[in-house]
Formats: sequence, C-alpha cells, structure tokens
Amino acid sequence: MGYDGQDFGTPPGLAADVPTAEVATTVSIASLRSDWLPLPYPTKQVGDLDGSWLLTPSSFTVTDLQGDTRGLNYRVTGLTVSPTAEQLAGAGAFVPDTVRDYLALPDDLPPVIAATAAEVTSGATTNYGQAVALQEFFRSGQFRYSLSAPVSGGYDGDNAQMIAAFLEAKEGYCVHFAASMAVMARTLGIPSRIAVGYAPGQTADGTSEGRPIFEVYTDQLHAWPELYFDGIGWLPFEPTPGLDITPPDYSLPDYAQAGASGSTSTNQSTSTATADPNTRPDEQQNAFGSLTPEQVLLGQVRGWATFAAVLGGIVAVGLAPWAVRRARRRSRIRRLGDDELPGTLAWTEFEDTLDDYRVQRSAGDTMFDLERRLRDDVDLPEEAIDRLRRQVEWEQYAPPGSAGEEVRERIRGDLVALISALEGRASAKERYRARLLPASLWRRRRAATPSGTLVP
Repeated sequence: MGYDGQDFGTPPGLAADVPTAEVATTVSIASLRSDWLPLPYPTKQVGDLDGSWLLTPSSFTVTDLQGDTRGLNYRVTGLTVSPTAEQLAGAGAFVPDTVRDYLALPDDLPPVIAATAAEVTSGATTNYGQAVALQEFFRSGQFRYSLSAPVSGGYDGDNAQMIAAFLEAKEGYCVHFAASMAVMARTLGIPSRIAVGYAPGQTADGTSEGRPIFEVYTDQLHAWPELYFDGIGWLPFEPTPGLDITPPDYSLPDYAQAGASGSTSTNQSTSTATADPNTRPDEQQNAFGSLTPEQVLLGQVRGWATFAAVLGGIVAVGLAPWAVRRARRRSRIRRLGDDELPGTLAWTEFEDTLDDYRVQRSAGDTMFDLERRLRDDVDLPEEAIDRLRRQVEWEQYAPPGSAGEEVRERIRGDLVALISALEGRASAKERYRARLLPASLWRRRRAATPSGTLVP
C-alpha cells in the first residue's frame, strides 16, 4: 500500500527554526503514465495511495514499481517553506557531504559560463544574494522565451556547449533557463539541481467546497532550478521569463534588499507552468511541422533532464542492466497477485535486492540465519522479514495457489517495506550503484527455501 499516512521525515537541510506551513492537496490523475508520482516538494505525507511505491529519502521522490500512475487518486500533505531574508542571508556557504555531488561540473565547461556568473553576481556577498542576482539576470528583459529559436539556432542540445550558445543568443525555453542557472550556480559553489514537473497555473479553474481546483495538462510541463542553502535546504527559483509565472517571494530582489520576512506565494514544485496553448505566438505553434509544441517540449525536457543527471554525478555507463533489473522487479511485483508461491517469489526479489546493495552474507545461510544476520547487522523492518520468511516456509507444505488476496497484499507490503528500508539506509553512491550496476544480474540465483540451497 505504499506510504499511506507515513511521515516522509525532515527535508534534507531544513532547520527547525525555518517557518513552514502545511498545505493539503487532493490529486486525481486521468491519463498521465509516469514512473514518478506527482508530488509537491517537500512532501510530508501521502494518503489513500494504491500500489507499490519506493521513496528515495535524499530527494523525496516516489517511484512506482509497476510504472503506471493512470487513474490514481490520493491525498498529499506538503510543506510550504518560508525562510526569512535574515535566514537566507545567514545561510553561509557550507556544503554538506550529502549534497556535494550537486557541485559537479563537466571538464569541458566553456569558460564563458563561469565568467558570466561571476560578472552577474559581482555585487552579491552571500550565496543567497548570488542566487537572487542570477534569477534577476534571466528575468531582467535581456532574455526572451522561445520554443523555436534553439532549434533554428542549432543550440537545442543537452551539453555545456549548448548553455554557452544560449547565453549568447538569449532565447530559449524553460529547460535552457533552468539548466543555465543551475550550472552557473555551481560555478559559484552553490549546489543546484533541475526539477521537472507540472504547474496548476496562477488562477484556479473552479472550486469545490470552498477549495480551489486546478486542472493540469501536458502542455504545463515545466523545468526550474533548485538551489541548496545550508540550514534551509532545497529552494526553487524561477528564471524563465514570459510565462506569467510569479517567482517565489524569497527570490525577489526587494525581499533580499529590504530584509523583510515573507512567504512563498506558491509551492514551486506544483505551481510553475509553460505558456497557455491558447495564447502562444504563431511561431511556437508552427515551428515544428507535424509535432505539437507539447510533444517537442516533452522530448527536449527529457534531454536536459539527462544532462542534469550527469551534472549531479549520476553517470549511467550503459543502461541495459538497469532496464533488465527494473523489468524483472516489476514483473515479480505484478505476479504476486496470482503466483502459486507469492512468498517465495517475494523472497527471491528481496535476496536479489540484497545482492544489488552488496549486503554481505554466507552462501550457506538458511533463511533463518539470514534473518538473524540482517536483524543484527542491518536496520531493516524485523516484522516484515519474519513474516516473509514464515510465509516461504508455509508454502513448502501448502497446496499450490492457496494464498488469499489479503495474504498476497501483505506479502507485497512487506516486500516493498524491505526494499524501501534498504534504499533508505544506503548512501547516494550505493543507490546509484545498485540501480546502474545491479549485482543480482551476475550472481547465481538463490533458491528461496528454508535450507538456503543455491541453484544455478
């Protein structure tokens, strides 16, 4: 059942004295098919969520083990983070080890990018002041929003050279602005990342019981940079002009200069948008032949998202192992609903996940030995391991297909809890290694039996 009512914990870097407010949202998805659950950042709780889900603690992202979000209806409690100008100015330049990867830059970064960042922020004395200056640089009127200019100008790629070309041409769409600000921030020593999501717009489409209703469509796909500040955590900025999107209050020059306290006008994770399809200029609607602007933007965002991942230190050396391992896990999760031995199948997936995370154990361990070893050495849910082991032992003597629906759902929940716990205890490096280089694909499969016998 995923994370129904479970608290996600404290967002990375957020200190207790930073003002926050809870915001409740009900989400209904009609036709979006995504591996990622649409959520505001940071999320506090998710309720009424069906299916099997994995939470990545470092990024507060939730992924679907079955790869389909269509038809979901769920409740979200998110946090609006509202740091004061004094807190932002006092954040300092300290970068914890957990986010140091978000300072990575390619070796062939064109010098003009760092030089421009230094020139634009020359009057700022803090990381926060530099971030505000960068956003103001892009929104000051020098740059223009355009879907067609990068294509016709030949700089619609996903590498650092394209950022240099964009800074010269000064025309592009959201991912150009987001990537440029993120990379320029890194040259200044500010950790950054690119977020991709959807926006409900500035005005509600209606109300229900006094609460605003926003309808979100594919053409509202958007990208924006998030910058990290010590003691506050990740904060979104909005450098893209021309989309009628109001930047967060804390990112505005008047807020920084006046030192007055304020709050973000929206939660940027769910309140940024591309242009309204009914009001786009003709050049945006006709520049791509038979492709709609929405289709083009989707493809372009994916390319820039890949570039952002490389900048974050995630270098995928061959995605084939990841794809095979992901498909195998999804298949097993689906088969838990009708497999004759669901507990055995779940235990097999659990052991493969242990292999992926390089959890050391003896080949001669029985299932009970393994449970005891994990209980002593690894912080995993003891009740989930115990129930799953007992289920496998029971299946050795039970008639085939005798597990009921309630039992199968419990098995699914225990498996998801164990996988989530393994991900949660791992470092970012260990998670990337487990996903991109899953050891279970190269090791002999372990038979899920009480004796722990190995089979080829």
